Amino acid sequence: MQKPLPQKKQLYLSHVRHLSGSLWNLSNTQIFARGFAWIWMGIHLSTIATQSGETGAIPSSSIDHVDPLSEFVRIEPSIFQQGSTRAEAGRNSDETPHQVKITRPYLIGRTEVTNGQMLAVLNAAIEQEDIVIRAGGSVSMTIKGSPDRTLINLLNSDIALEKRNLVVDSTLEDNPCTGVTWYGALVYSNLRSLNAGLSPAINLADLSCNFTNNGFRLPTESEWEHACRAGSTGRFGTQESARTIDHQHDKESVNSYADTFAWFGGNSAGKNKQSHPVASKLPNIWGLYDMHGNVSEWCWDWYGEYKTRVNADPSGPETGWRRIVRGGDYIREANRIRSAKRGTGLPANELQTRGFRIARTLPSPQQDESTKN
Repeated sequence: MQKPLPQKKQLYLSHVRHLSGSLWNLSNTQIFARGFAWIWMGIHLSTIATQSGETGAIPSSSIDHVDPLSEFVRIEPSIFQQGSTRAEAGRNSDETPHQVKITRPYLIGRTEVTNGQMLAVLNAAIEQEDIVIRAGGSVSMTIKGSPDRTLINLLNSDIALEKRNLVVDSTLEDNPCTGVTWYGALVYSNLRSLNAGLSPAINLADLSCNFTNNGFRLPTESEWEHACRAGSTGRFGTQESARTIDHQHDKESVNSYADTFAWFGGNSAGKNKQSHPVASKLPNIWGLYDMHGNVSEWCWDWYGEYKTRVNADPSGPETGWRRIVRGGDYIREANRIRSAKRGTGLPANELQTRGFRIARTLPSPQQDESTKN
């Protein structure tokens, strides 16, 4: 039996309404003039046919299960080696090792975005008449001058539609949200930015990202791998020494070790072949959970060959066909949830095994000092 989220944090919901309402009343010219570099037209309310053939607006629920900024991990600038060496078991040819320079500090989600977090943001947007619920179980958005795009396919998600309300069973609130498209991850990021009073990083009109804005966004592939590795250089960015696992090649030993920090094919077969509550395995050295397994995660970049020279804050090719997906999922074997393993997906993919986590750029120490002068 699906249950709606409890009615909590009414004051916060009021704040969200104020922010969203204020932006809705701006003209396109005003929005761009204020430097948001995006169009909030975005997503308007539709109605959905009920089983009796009637239509009606979908009621909202209050903001709940939305992480405060304390639930993010700050990652400092540094240089690290991305990719894998030829000696790494299970490596693929597109994992060419190369150095990457991260020049800006950033926050990244301690966990993957959960059902509870997604539901709260969607229902708040529905309250603002910004989300379209299409018959058939897809939550879609409409941007002026652009076609409708599916945000999340409810058929591949734990989130459901019950009596004109988006709900999730209380036992699944802490599972990662799945069935989300790359576009859906962008919209969630911008909505979270507005909720927090930040400058959205995503331009929903042309699907570009302003990495200098302080709003939420998807991590780049390099940011993701940097955070996943957490200073490690082996197959997995775990709390234990790399040599514990990197010199073991037999499947049983690898699976036994991976079981401590990941939900993957080795421990999610049979009845367990599903996503699991976030943070129910050990985190990596920097305190990030489920970087390996559980669900695969959207990144910002188009897929392409790595540049072998030292790269500063790379964000992938300018164009492409498939977006980067990282981390593997609960049906993959251990070698396919490695730190360096690259996956891809069409932006419109809405898989039951895929979710995402969000990130945001932070001011550099130099910028912090300049603002004080």
